[in-house]
Amino acid sequence: MKKLFFRAIVMSLIMTFQLSFAQKTVSGTVTDTSGVPLPGATVVVQGTNNGVTTNFDGDYSISASEGDVLVVSFVGFDSASATVGAASTYDFSLSEGNALEEVVVTALGISREKKSLGYSQQTVAGDVIAESKQVDLN
Repeated sequence: MKKLFFRAIVMSLIMTFQLSFAQKTVSGTVTDTSGVPLPGATVVVQGTNNGVTTNFDGDYSISASEGDVLVVSFVGFDSASATVGAASTYDFSLSEGNALEEVVVTALGISREKKSLGYSQQTVAGDVIAESKQVDLN
């Protein structure tokens, strides 16, 4: 009985070590189609809460197991994915997606189309916002 118990303990320890070493660190770079790094892109292991964002140079590093799917997304770009295999480096090149044409901000975070609003509205173009002057607090 002691031999059987000892063998069961040894086998469970071996299995635990195998499972703990199953994950590896996967790294890479996220760029756009012209090779410019995308800082702040999100890299997530699909189906989990395990995720990171890219640094200023578009680099990331995340723990994943073989067979996991990495999903990369960035605002204004199409998402991309890759299945983790034997390689430890996965670089992504994201293509530009559909750009937002207009943003309508309403009270209480209610999302509406501009033409469906029945009350006063004002359009502020992007160039007007870009031309904003520095505030003088003197």
